[in-house]
Amino acid sequence: SKQNSGRDRVNQNRSRPGPVVIGIARRAALMAVIFVIPAILYFISNLKTATGILGFRSLTGKAEASLTPVLNYLWPLDLATGLICVAIPIIGVARRWFTIPFQAMLALAAFLLLFLILPHGLKGTYDLDTRFIVMAAAFLPAAIVALPSRSQAQSAIFGLLAALFLVRMTIVTTVWNDWSADLAGFRRVIASVKPGDVVLTVRLPRPTPPSRWLTLATARSLSDGTVLDGHLPALLVIEHRAWWPFLFDNPSQQPIETKEPFHTLTELVDASHDPIASLAWGVPVMRLVTHVLVMGAAPGPGMIDTEGLTRVAGNATAVLFSVDPTRR
Repeated sequence: SKQNSGRDRVNQNRSRPGPVVIGIARRAALMAVIFVIPAILYFISNLKTATGILGFRSLTGKAEASLTPVLNYLWPLDLATGLICVAIPIIGVARRWFTIPFQAMLALAAFLLLFLILPHGLKGTYDLDTRFIVMAAAFLPAAIVALPSRSQAQSAIFGLLAALFLVRMTIVTTVWNDWSADLAGFRRVIASVKPGDVVLTVRLPRPTPPSRWLTLATARSLSDGTVLDGHLPALLVIEHRAWWPFLFDNPSQQPIETKEPFHTLTELVDASHDPIASLAWGVPVMRLVTHVLVMGAAPGPGMIDTEGLTRVAGNATAVLFSVDPTRR
């Protein structure tokens, strides 16, 4: 029969090592090409000579970083989402609701191993390890192969995931509903900044919420405290052609070079624990600073050194000060 002849051909192919070896060689060549191109880019870039802090997460840090693919704005829901996304594949494979091919398991294991052993900071690159847990999360749904059955369990899993998706998207919509107003408020604060101005930005400590188990995060941070609006002052460069010390000019990531004396100013600001106080140090390069932008609501008494600073504009988003030329 046709079925038996097909099985005979399969058995013959298995008994001959030639096709297997050729198949492995082709896959190895393809993998070599995949890794050779990034290696070439590495050696022709500045990354090979770049310096940076080599940092590893603690066990607690790794555990929290494993939730990166499911982080939203409500910590209990994010934790439940992570547990559900891990439990469903394990239970489903054990109960034969679906299967995961062996090759896919190897890929998932490689992603997870790289997440566990890699540092989070290397040569000016950050969150290096979390990139692989995100890859694993994106790969997992594609690796699952449903078995030909119409069990109620499969329908229940689909309903659970659909409901979870709707709840999470509702939270995102709710949190981001006021973001347009925050963005407009920030633009009003920096409206007076002119091309060529040098704006020093600082961020005051955020108020600690009562409990992340009970509090819905804002659009400015995720449920684990990750800040999302740290790059908002880049609008000073994009819309006002002003200079901002925290430009994206990392040699290992952006093909941008900051010229002197602004490079020295950037290094000084980045190394200072109190950039505003450094305005009074008498360092010549600090005389370039024309404005100070404080992210967040107006600072309270004693929170920053306001001597020589004149408030220009401010709201709940940010406060802009002009710097007295005599202080510089």
